[in-house]
Amino acid sequence: MKVVALRFVPFEDLGIWEAALRKGGATIEYIDPVFDSAWADQVHDASLVVVLGGPIAVYDDTKYPIIRRALSIVENRLRMGSPLLGVCLGAQLIAKVMGARVYRSGSREIGWAGVSLTEEGRQSPLKSLSTGIKVLHWHGDTFNLPGGASRLAFTQKTENQAFSFGNNVLALQFHAEARPLFFEQWLIGHAAEMHQTTALDIAEVRAGCPKELDDQIQAGQRVLLDWIDGWNSRAKPVASAMV
Repeated sequence: MKVVALRFVPFEDLGIWEAALRKGGATIEYIDPVFDSAWADQVHDASLVVVLGGPIAVYDDTKYPIIRRALSIVENRLRMGSPLLGVCLGAQLIAKVMGARVYRSGSREIGWAGVSLTEEGRQSPLKSLSTGIKVLHWHGDTFNLPGGASRLAFTQKTENQAFSFGNNVLALQFHAEARPLFFEQWLIGHAAEMHQTTALDIAEVRAGCPKELDDQIQAGQRVLLDWIDGWNSRAKPVASAMV
């Protein structure tokens, strides 16, 4: 299986998912939408495309042309009806292409905490997070639920934390892939944002990071692997998530 990951900043990578994918025999290619001009060929023949997070916003496309290229990658994948997974910014890009509004939520949700699952979520690959497993939240934007999508998770601050469309599209506002061992990279990489968010205390956010325990890692990896098993077990994915 060939996995292509669209990465905007180096430290927001596949995290704990990478080891699980490689163990299963997958080959992984990271592409940078700023520099990689041949992304269309890489995406076209990939078994799975993962669009990762980043510190820019979907609606900042006039400031950052990279957003337009990322939207093109997502649109291309959705038109193909092929497996697509979005995380944080990646989830927002999917929501945007599917016709939903993406906007500032009015407050930042930053730190390690669990998510609440909807009834659909409890029957979905997110079920491994139902035991109080902490995931990383790091966002100030949110999105409306796209038409035809299934809402899977929520928190007190964010109504739409995850959604799926058919068996081949999964969007996660939170970071199930984040590895606690490397959390300091997030604090340094997003230092400017942390200093601007006066309601947050860096020491408290750091202290909230869970120890890298097997159950936390396995639960995060299980989200990905159960979802992959879901679309692998079906001969024909949903044709298109385009509006």
